[in-house]
Amino acid sequence: MAAVKLTIILLAAFLVGCVPPKATRAPDASTDFSAFRTVSYVVRVVPSTEYSSGDPEYATVTLDGLRRQLGERLEMLSYKVVPENGELAIDVLVKAVKPGSATARFLIGFGAGRASLTFNATYTDATGKVLGAFEGGSIAYTQMAETKDDIRHALVADCAFQLTDFMRKDSEIH
Repeated sequence: MAAVKLTIILLAAFLVGCVPPKATRAPDASTDFSAFRTVSYVVRVVPSTEYSSGDPEYATVTLDGLRRQLGERLEMLSYKVVPENGELAIDVLVKAVKPGSATARFLIGFGAGRASLTFNATYTDATGKVLGAFEGGSIAYTQMAETKDDIRHALVADCAFQLTDFMRKDSEIH
């Protein structure tokens, strides 16, 4: 049973589409993010953030998952995560968090009922200088996942990867 669940999650990951990252503020020069040792980050929403009207808990759980996975990925890259005043600060403004419709994904397909998690991310140093910013996110079109939790996990993992990949590639967007 565990092998079947893992297979379903992996299939879901293959059917999750990345929102191609788009630079919203290109850095003056390539930034060497590895020079920073401490990182603080915030994942936040604003009144204009789009939610699903039918499931308010979905957004809360999704954002908590993004916060957790971003912190874990930063630590995997050998950054010390601090609650505030890091040498590097990441501000993740979530634009939309929607579970989509499993029924529409199954019956219609072609992107109908897709789940989404989109954001704007800004990276600043301790002086407040913007080092780079981009729009990113993830969209899930699949009905292959067993539950909406499987889709949520795939969306969150994809977004956390984009946020740290920007740093790993020294603010280059491909």
